[in-house]
Amino acid sequence: MCGLYFVLQGIYFILKSAESDNRKYFNIFLGSLFLALSVACRPTDLLASLLIVPYLTKLLIENIKEFKQNKTKLFKLIFAVGLPYITVGILLMYYNYIRFENPFDFGAKYQLTITNLYNLKGRFYVIPVGLITNLFGIPNFTLDFPFMVNNGNIPVFYGYYYVEAMLGGLFILAPICFLTFFIGKANKKCEKKELKIIINSLIIVGLIITIISIMMAGSNERYLIDYAWMFILAGILIFCIIYNSLKSEEAKKILQYIFTVTAIYMFFISIITGIVSEKSYLKEHSPDTYYKTKYTVCFWE
Repeated sequence: MCGLYFVLQGIYFILKSAESDNRKYFNIFLGSLFLALSVACRPTDLLASLLIVPYLTKLLIENIKEFKQNKTKLFKLIFAVGLPYITVGILLMYYNYIRFENPFDFGAKYQLTITNLYNLKGRFYVIPVGLITNLFGIPNFTLDFPFMVNNGNIPVFYGYYYVEAMLGGLFILAPICFLTFFIGKANKKCEKKELKIIINSLIIVGLIITIISIMMAGSNERYLIDYAWMFILAGILIFCIIYNSLKSEEAKKILQYIFTVTAIYMFFISIITGIVSEKSYLKEHSPDTYYKTKYTVCFWE
């Protein structure tokens, strides 16, 4: 959760720096710092920094072109981006070295889990089954509260693939993600180049993190937090682009209805996901709250 917070806070400051020149490089510094700190929470979050590369690259080119007129902008940019990443990077490498005897080891081979995470690398053959499980797995609905149970089933697969506590695939739990398949249409309809870059970056980086998570770990509900927000945000932005491009009021009303139903579905699914959790934590650690909730919802029992 801290990793997710640092990532989103970092992106917020980067976007804020693009609004105006006022405190631009200070906001870039804060954004870079938060994004760098996210890696200390979860190494996978380093890939989230790829989202700001297009913006920083554009800014770097502009500063180089204006170098003769204003030399300080380029140095400010290098300082604002480089100092946080280098400082946090050095501290993390030192910490990893004194604890795990390797500056690039975040402790994978020291974890006492049922899966040897240190050897789960470069497994390209698990990508198809992982994508189906992580993104398109069908939830198991039941008639008993909370009406869903963890689904550990995967498609027919001759090999080892780690699956634990999966309610369902991200695209099934959050159908707004299906709009990412309309990225081509959104690119044609969108007139703002910066917005197109943001949407495409969210989808590409989200897919990269998904594949790396599949190859190096497996499928677990909590792993989705690394990239779920990227696909969801991209889906919402694509919806807005397509909606605004429609000229027919009737078509807009249909799209509004679909979006409303999707939002309601996602709202209730999120609540159920929280109640079920990975190992029924609410039921195990707070049974009074669990059963009060159950009999409030299932008033007929």
